Amino acid sequence: MRSPDIPARTRRSRGLSISFDPPDAEWVDALVGRLKSEGYRKATRSTVIRMALFELQDALAGGTGADIVKYFVQRDAARLLATVDGTTARSPST
Repeated sequence: MRSPDIPARTRRSRGLSISFDPPDAEWVDALVGRLKSEGYRKATRSTVIRMALFELQDALAGGTGADIVKYFVQRDAARLLATVDGTTARSPST
């Protein structure tokens, strides 16, 4: 919902708060550290999450509602199976 006192063209971003499971948060932090150590000084948690959202938008582009649900269900299943097997989850092909 747009704030009535701030025109849409002057707002640059909208802050959101999201929560991660500890292993996911540690992975994001490690990735930020690695990017910075490799010279990418603009690396932040927000940068990583924005890039992930761009990738998700690309993956879901043009998909039907059913395609989108299938995408998430398959990835949840892959993570669950990896947990049971003690392996790393791999994305199933779509």
